[in-house]
Amino acid sequence: MSEYVDKKECYTLFRIWRTLKQMCNDRGYLVLDEDMVITLELWKEKFGDKPVTDQKPQRKELNFLVQHKDDESDRLYVFFPDNPTVSTDDISSYFKKMQEGSVKRGIIAYQAKITPMARTGIQEMKPAYILEQFTELELMVNITEHQYVPRHTVLSDTDKAIILDRYKMTEEQMPRIQESDPISRYFGLMVGQLLKIVRESPTAGRYVTYRICMN
Repeated sequence: MSEYVDKKECYTLFRIWRTLKQMCNDRGYLVLDEDMVITLELWKEKFGDKPVTDQKPQRKELNFLVQHKDDESDRLYVFFPDNPTVSTDDISSYFKKMQEGSVKRGIIAYQAKITPMARTGIQEMKPAYILEQFTELELMVNITEHQYVPRHTVLSDTDKAIILDRYKMTEEQMPRIQESDPISRYFGLMVGQLLKIVRESPTAGRYVTYRICMN
């Protein structure tokens, strides 16, 4: 029974960790190629294969820090809370680590829930510090790899201005995507950022649309 529990937990942690590595890469952060395609067996060799019976690995050992490829001051922390319920003490420790490292953005991959007080603490730290929250279930699958999800690219402010000028449109006139949309959350979109969406069409070839992130 214990062997089954360890295997199940290992698989869960592996899928979550790899999805987060892919997410960071898609956001423009520097990630090793091997981390994005790592197999379960190699992952277990790296971290351990008894997370339940021997705490190898502990969740906190999966935490990582990444740096943006275009801006070395833009860094992001990813946290794996050990406790199923994330408390204010957990949140305080994450913000302390972020402040000590001059990191303004982070992600929590939590197991069960975040207490109301902890959520309040996260909100109170905005906009100086942003701590995104994803459940483990949300991270079991990389939603951008689904066959029916078109390719999305977050445009720079310069490219956004070019698109708005090309189509003679204001931000208010652009098609919208909610900040709470799963795709927006995957890319960590902020209000005002523009997404380029490329769909493959059997008749038109490639069909390009744009959506701006709004509340």
